[in-house]
Amino acid sequence: MMSSENYLLGWLVYLCGAVGLLVCWWHVTRRVPQLQWRLFLRLLVAVLLLTPYNAGPELSEWAPALVMTLLEGIFHGPEAMLRAGVPVLVALLCAVLIAALGQLGWQRWQQYRHRQQQQQDRQQALEAERRALLSESAAAE
Repeated sequence: MMSSENYLLGWLVYLCGAVGLLVCWWHVTRRVPQLQWRLFLRLLVAVLLLTPYNAGPELSEWAPALVMTLLEGIFHGPEAMLRAGVPVLVALLCAVLIAALGQLGWQRWQQYRHRQQQQQDRQQALEAERRALLSESAAAE
């Protein structure tokens, strides 16, 4: 059994490595042309690396769910992989849904801002036209 200091140090090392991998993955996926695929690939790796799972029914410690899935598959067979695999799939589904809603919200916000800009441009054009007509009518008098 690990002491709590070793447990926290292990998680710190793991998280530093995971952040390093995510930075590298971000760099690798920057050339993916479609934003949706790029976002999905980044989310997939982030969820796989960062989803925690209980290390065992009698243990209070947590471990990376990907590691737990692989270890249970190796030591207890493919059926045992589902114990930690299902939470990873649920986390991935939630992340994809949140990303999709965020993307939809962002697109709606961009459309709203575009319409507002068009409306403001029309208002400015009408105001300029009104001023031009007023100056012409004042010059004609």
